Amino acid sequence: MKNLQQNVIGWEYKPLPYLLATTNLILHDVEVPNVRFDDSLSRPLTEYTDKDRADAILANPPFGGVVSNNNENNFPQTYRTKESADLFLILMIHLLKKNGRAAIVLPDGSLTGGGVRQRIREKLLKDCNLHTIVRLPNSVFQPYA
Repeated sequence: MKNLQQNVIGWEYKPLPYLLATTNLILHDVEVPNVRFDDSLSRPLTEYTDKDRADAILANPPFGGVVSNNNENNFPQTYRTKESADLFLILMIHLLKKNGRAAIVLPDGSLTGGGVRQRIREKLLKDCNLHTIVRLPNSVFQPYA
């Protein structure tokens, strides 16, 4: 359990999910959860160092959200957008260690289209070992599904 305590980290920007995540970890014997109440998009991408990188990332970034506080300026010009899910995807790619793995829930259509999304898709195909894309029916994400 000590290994889990030291290696599970997270950020959450909204109070209720932060409280739920912290409580869930405590209930599963993680005595001092390493979950920060913070907006992970508020730091420039260049400030994340090797010590911030992870072997595995499991994430469900907010869909349809629009970043505030000009957080899109924390990303390279090539990937700047107000769409939070797109920025989270770039952040997670950046935070993976070499040979790291990720499972990320994205909204339908995230990897289609032109502009920034096209560049993100190209980055995924060029820099990552994209293994599987699973498309689930919309009903899976309905409240209380």
